[in-house]
This record gives sequence, C-alpha cells and structure tokens, in this order.
Amino acid sequence: MMKELLHTFFQHYLEDRNLNATLAMLSDQIVSIGTGEQEIAKNKEELTDLLKKEFQEMPGSLHFQFTEYQETPVGSEGYCIFARIHVQFEEGDDLIEMDTRFTGVAGLEKDGWKLLSLFVVVQAVLAGSSYLGIKDVIPE
Repeated sequence: MMKELLHTFFQHYLEDRNLNATLAMLSDQIVSIGTGEQEIAKNKEELTDLLKKEFQEMPGSLHFQFTEYQETPVGSEGYCIFARIHVQFEEGDDLIEMDTRFTGVAGLEKDGWKLLSLFVVVQAVLAGSSYLGIKDVIPE
C-alpha cells in the first residue's frame, strides 16, 4: 500500500516536476533531510521553498525506478519505509545516474495517507566516477 503512495510522490516530484501535486502528498508537519547541507526542512513551508528552488534550477524530468523496497507497519496508522531508487536524467550530452537511498515515515491523517518524514541520500555517477550529492555533478 505504501509503495503506491511513494511511487505517486516520486512521480509528481521527479518525473512530473509538479510542485502542488508533490506537496499534496506531504503532511503539514513534514520534516525532510536531503544530501546537501542546505537540504533541511523542519516544516512544510521550508520544504516548499527548497522544492521551488530545485524545480527552478532543474525543471526537466528525472526518471526513477525502485531497485529495493521495504515497508514496516507501525501500529495501525503508520509505516516506516525504506527504498533504493535509481534515477536518471540527461544534462547536455551526459547521462547522469543517481542511486538514491530513501527512508521515510507515512501516517494516516484526516484526508488520507501522507508522508510525515523524508530522508534522502544521493550518490551520483557521471562518466564512471562516483560523486556524493547532486550538486557535485550538476554544473551551475
């Protein structure tokens, strides 16, 4: 059940690059940590600001595929989620591939299941070299 929720979230976030649909998947009390030092959001407003900036800097679609997935129920209204997600996109003539490790918590709220917490770590590969963090492989 949570795999569908997570897939829909990443569909909106990575492939569609749809800010409103992405935010609709998240609890108002969302906490999120990404790979970069600046990628910390302690609430939905902070995460909205980070996503707006990201979508402006990288408006193109990113393709994703779950390579590993596990969910663990926490009581009757929560799940802890782990996933490895392979992401690809083109930057000029280069194909950039990222292996992403994700953990999150989903909970049942009044209007349905929402993501409450996100933790994402990215390892990117460009031309056979490994990099830690998307900012290291994307030209400014």
